[in-house]
Amino acid sequence: MNEAKPLAIPLPSEAVISQLIGPSYDGARTLNAVKMLAGAGDLAKPAIDLMHAVFETATIDVKTRELIILRTAKAVGCEYALHAGAVIAANTGLTADEIGAAKGDAYAGALTPQYMLMCQVVDELSICGNLSDATLSALLARYDGETCRKLVLMVCWFNLVNRFENGCRVPFEPSDKLATMTSPQA
Repeated sequence: MNEAKPLAIPLPSEAVISQLIGPSYDGARTLNAVKMLAGAGDLAKPAIDLMHAVFETATIDVKTRELIILRTAKAVGCEYALHAGAVIAANTGLTADEIGAAKGDAYAGALTPQYMLMCQVVDELSICGNLSDATLSALLARYDGETCRKLVLMVCWFNLVNRFENGCRVPFEPSDKLATMTSPQA
């Protein structure tokens, strides 16, 4: 009996990916989401450049970034990012309780005030498309203006990426590929 292959936009060829990413490309380590972005023609390079900027900003620590990734994936229902993000988040030092809270419906009390604020920011931007005055006031009380802008941009970026992953139906990564990664960048 022939099982039907799940409907998805296929990953681009290794030649297309390698040409865009260049000599640093390692097909065994590059995540499928990055490979899929690489196949977006003239949009690929600017998208990947922004991805690099998001992951290389020194202002936002890796644990906060990974919490944002998980919470955004939860908010938009991106199973790919929830799967990969949980492993990568653990590798960056988020605890199992923090990961569970970020992926769950009830994070209040299970996270630090900083992480609860990030979840609130993610939920409001991802679900409502805006921040309430109370959430924006809390964000401005905790961070300077530049950091606030970076955090909002990061949440918006992960919304875009998660929706792209959902729309293309990016295939999951094998667990061993994620085992030591602390960033989705290979």
